[in-house]
Amino acid sequence: MKNHTSSRIALIPKGFRSGTLGTYKVRGDRTVLARKAPQKPIYRKEKSARLWQLLFALVCLALVTMVSLGQASPPRSRGARPIALGNGYTAVAGDGYSLFYNPAGISEIHQQEVIVDYGRSASVGEDARSDFNGIFSMPWKWKEESIPLAFGFYGEQPAKGSHIVDFSVGGAMDFPVDELTKGFVKFPTKAGVALTVRHQKGDTKSNRVGKSILGVGLSGGLYTGIDRKHQVGVAVRHLYAGDVDPAGPSVHAGIIREHRNYLTMMFDVEFGKQGVWRFHPGLEWKFYRGVLRPRLGWGYRDNDGIDTVATGLGFYLSPIQIDVAYLIPVKTLED
Repeated sequence: MKNHTSSRIALIPKGFRSGTLGTYKVRGDRTVLARKAPQKPIYRKEKSARLWQLLFALVCLALVTMVSLGQASPPRSRGARPIALGNGYTAVAGDGYSLFYNPAGISEIHQQEVIVDYGRSASVGEDARSDFNGIFSMPWKWKEESIPLAFGFYGEQPAKGSHIVDFSVGGAMDFPVDELTKGFVKFPTKAGVALTVRHQKGDTKSNRVGKSILGVGLSGGLYTGIDRKHQVGVAVRHLYAGDVDPAGPSVHAGIIREHRNYLTMMFDVEFGKQGVWRFHPGLEWKFYRGVLRPRLGWGYRDNDGIDTVATGLGFYLSPIQIDVAYLIPVKTLED
């Protein structure tokens, strides 16, 4: 079982102020809307269709989960929201978690953001694990350009007497895919890269710790928004030299669909070490103009063969966001 709690604070730039309908620009004694307000609430005649679409999404998640049962393992993850969404986060952009999942998503960060996350988990036959994650992201002004950057610190105690500490920095920029493909692909594409310095100890006490005490790794990816409802992303994570990371590098591809204004569907495919495939589906609903956000995703199979489902809840009260995630076993040792 695993539970995570995280909080995010989005720092509104000078001259702006935040409200329940979005971010507002202050001009003299007038206040005008600087970001499009959410659509009008759905009327009663549409509620039945909404319920059927919700049921369809749950059935799709269940089917994909059954396909994934024999291929999952304890995941490398950051943050309560990504965990609750089954780690299907490769195509997400605009928050600091992109530093870990797909650095290209840092390109959509337009204001300062601070993320603090703490998690604790326990599996059968293993010591309890705990981890801490902190990320600061911002658009850095250089001459007349704005370069989105993110800085992260991650600490984990996978077992007693062992530890993993990561220091990461990443950035993103426009990628000239139109020129490289001679106009064949015209979608605006972003590219990002992240550098991580890792210090660890205790490889004899946990299989999550590598043999090398110190190492440097790279992650990179691409991100594009196809239209207002769809986003796609690809990423290569954890390219470490030597025996720094026992899990090895992995390749990820993800897609997101925004269904109207109340449901986000996410799906990732991962190809990892020794030819292992993993699937990461996730769903997020938005209620009360996005203030309340329940989530559901696929968890993993632990060392004793017990499968878990990821659940979570988000509270978005600008400029503070609070997320909670919990992994629930679908059966017990007695089943």
